[in-house]
Amino acid sequence: MKSILAIAGKAMVWATALLLQGCAIGIARYAGPDISPKPETTALQSMPIYFDYKVCPTTSESQKYIWKELNGFSPYAFLSSEYGLTVKEGEPNLGEQAVYVQFIQGKSEESVLGDVSGVIHFISFALIPGFWTEKYNYNIQVNFTKPDGSPALHNFGSHFSKQEYLWFPFILSPDIFASLNGGIDKSNNPEKMVQAEKAVAAEIVSEIQKQLPSSGGVGGWQHESITSALVCK
Repeated sequence: MKSILAIAGKAMVWATALLLQGCAIGIARYAGPDISPKPETTALQSMPIYFDYKVCPTTSESQKYIWKELNGFSPYAFLSSEYGLTVKEGEPNLGEQAVYVQFIQGKSEESVLGDVSGVIHFISFALIPGFWTEKYNYNIQVNFTKPDGSPALHNFGSHFSKQEYLWFPFILSPDIFASLNGGIDKSNNPEKMVQAEKAVAAEIVSEIQKQLPSSGGVGGWQHESITSALVCK
């Protein structure tokens, strides 16, 4: 019931904003996981890393592109060029020495206070400062077979966030975005979002590396050993 009221309330305030023909002006900043130092991947370079990527049904259409390709950036190509990894899609072949990463993109989270602040900014024609925050969530499971034949799996969550700072003076910024009369926002600085995605990719590499046996090797892949704990959120 609470979620229904929240959706109804959001629809009402945005309808009001559209009727009043408002506008938004601001800049966007992105923040991903802080991964330092750079993960050591020598052991991972000797085996392929398979990605099985899915999107939760609750994820909006505008967000479904985020992981696989963004503004010309491919996370798989980045993992290959930056870390020397062999990245493939799907599931490893039976008996193949490989790591299998199940990856779910969940529903993004928006700040309720940010919603209100953004609407006030919009209907004031960008004269009143505001902010907007959004968090993009990922649920990830790393699977492989240990050298002794037993299964190994590790679950963890990752995310990156977007913060929009709204105010008319930001019209002087080189990476301004603007929305007029409810039109589609356009950001002139997409590379900042790419940097956040690179941080998520680096965190995945770091987590895989932590789970590998001390010998650095893995056993032959066994499909029946998978027990997925991934859920859409």
